[in-house]
Amino acid sequence: MLSMTGYGNGEAMAGDTTVTVELRAVNHRFLDVALKLPSALGFCELDIREILKNRVARGRVSCTLTLERGTAAPAPPCSPRASRPAWRP
Repeated sequence: MLSMTGYGNGEAMAGDTTVTVELRAVNHRFLDVALKLPSALGFCELDIREILKNRVARGRVSCTLTLERGTAAPAPPCSPRASRPAWRP
């Protein structure tokens, strides 16, 4: 992110699961990351924080991630390596 103030959202589908990510950033002296994740993806919190920390120098960043499943399926695995192409500047 080149500016400290911004908004973005994206959506991806994998099978019958839709993942939506919303990012909001405002000016702040230090990096302050607030995450809202579904309980099924709570184990990904540290990976997501690390990705944001590597991409954003400072500012207050809110990241909301939602999952919508068509059928009862297990949560998709969270892998920083698999998500890197989506986070490239």
